Amino acid sequence: MNVPVRLQRDISICRGERATVEPTSTAFSEYKWGNEPWGTQASFSTSQAGKIVLEAKDNLGCKSSDVIEITVLELPMATLGPDKTICLDSNIILDAGSRPYTYFWSNSETTPTIMVSSEGNYSVTVTDNNNCKNVDTVYVTVFKPYAEQIGLVTIDSTTASKVIIAWNRHAGNRTASYEVQREDSATNSWKAVGIKVFSESSCVVDDSVDLNVHSYRYKLVTIDSTCGNRAESTIHRTIHLQTSSGTQPGWVNLYWNNYEGNESDSYKLVRFVDGHDPEVIASLSSKETTYTDYTKSTSQYRI
Repeated sequence: MNVPVRLQRDISICRGERATVEPTSTAFSEYKWGNEPWGTQASFSTSQAGKIVLEAKDNLGCKSSDVIEITVLELPMATLGPDKTICLDSNIILDAGSRPYTYFWSNSETTPTIMVSSEGNYSVTVTDNNNCKNVDTVYVTVFKPYAEQIGLVTIDSTTASKVIIAWNRHAGNRTASYEVQREDSATNSWKAVGIKVFSESSCVVDDSVDLNVHSYRYKLVTIDSTCGNRAESTIHRTIHLQTSSGTQPGWVNLYWNNYEGNESDSYKLVRFVDGHDPEVIASLSSKETTYTDYTKSTSQYRI
């Protein structure tokens, strides 16, 4: 008995998917799919919309045919727009559209919009009522101020009442200006002692100190030109070198605090005697903080 060929029901697919069409029975020896030649291929795959016509021939040579319609459904809109930039400590709303779609974001949120403040890629999968899905991705860049570092805090060679704070400028980091701050009378209480725009020389002279009395702590604040955000450098602390009388007449005890902010392997102690060139009297490990000079000369010292 001749059994006519039958295809499954009409098929709907999402844009970008493929539909596979095949007869409901395998009792056929040859198949002709549309304009294709006769062959033994019992299935046909396509991503195009339109009618699919199948002719089939059984072992007795009897022919029959059937036709189905392929419908291609458009994908839901998923448009996050171009990549975004935001300032540090701010946020931005990413909007994937409006319902009746459902949403799944790369951070597991399921709302049409999300608020983000961190740098990185954000993607959303939008699904419509036909279970068609579309994905879009956007990169959010966070403008962070560049933390320029102090190169050195040192004494002015002519007086102990001036401290020089110097650093190297690095271009391409959206830096507008620098502010040098010195720790005030209370711990972590800071006051500005100098401001320089990026194009100016990268040093500040603090002439309101007395290194004969104690050491001072400084930090450099970098101010961003785009957002106005501020970034702080590592804190640097000057050396305070002190002397006292030794256990023998004319002996001089020297003691100091370590410099903070840059690692150093060693210190050089320099003695200044009137009428003589400065003399390096010792090279000491940076772990050392004391030294005794027993030359019995009237001297000044620097480390």
